[in-house]
Amino acid sequence: PPVSGNYLVVVDSPDAEHAGAFMLSIQSFSPPQNMICEQATPLSLIKGMTSLEQDTSNLFNDLGALISCGQGTPLVGPQAYYSIDLEEQTYQFILQTSFSAVLALGSTCLTFPIDCASNGLTGTALAVPAQAVGSLLFSPTQAGTYILAVDGTSSSAAGSYNLLIQEYSTPENGICVQP
Repeated sequence: PPVSGNYLVVVDSPDAEHAGAFMLSIQSFSPPQNMICEQATPLSLIKGMTSLEQDTSNLFNDLGALISCGQGTPLVGPQAYYSIDLEEQTYQFILQTSFSAVLALGSTCLTFPIDCASNGLTGTALAVPAQAVGSLLFSPTQAGTYILAVDGTSSSAAGSYNLLIQEYSTPENGICVQP
């Protein structure tokens, strides 16, 4: 709960036929900082890049309800949030996951669902199948801090992932090659 205090827990069954004895266990849980959008872990580019290896297995869906980014891509799994300062230039985001994931990018936690569905205006999203690598190019329309989420595509989609963020320059010969 967002506020400490006394809470009432009610356990009920759908009808008398399903009534019976049960055991209830309540445990304290302190969520990792980056499980909540407003507490996104800051990332910094060092020499134009940053990379990390993380896991969403012990995280939860902080969004609560079904939210979609781009082509109906749902953000329903456990999320890991990061914040990063970006300039008005092109960046490449490369995500390798062990689970079916979404890489979503937006300008603030409040506008995140709209941003990541804006097809690059203020954010974007990329679906990455399990055991695959996805690459996304993003050019912010204005410099600032952006929110990045690594999310599972279902409530059970979680696991390890590698994320690489780097400044990107268009090849001089004009030919783009998948890394």
